[in-house]
Amino acid sequence: MEKHLSKLWLCYIWKHHQWTSPLKEGVPIRVPEKDASMQEIKQCFYESAKMYCKRCGYEYPLSKRILK
Repeated sequence: MEKHLSKLWLCYIWKHHQWTSPLKEGVPIRVPEKDASMQEIKQCFYESAKMYCKRCGYEYPLSKRILK
């Protein structure tokens, strides 16, 4: 219950997110194959570089622009 209230109070009301990324969490980077398309390369980069809130899962808007 305390976790849910802190998520509600900090993330949704105050917009004070706890930003993290897969690299900070220790997730290994997926390397694209040699003959990968540009979209596959962008997807690999996106998976390792996206920023999101550790508490609520909200993804930082500029992270989504990588795939465009």
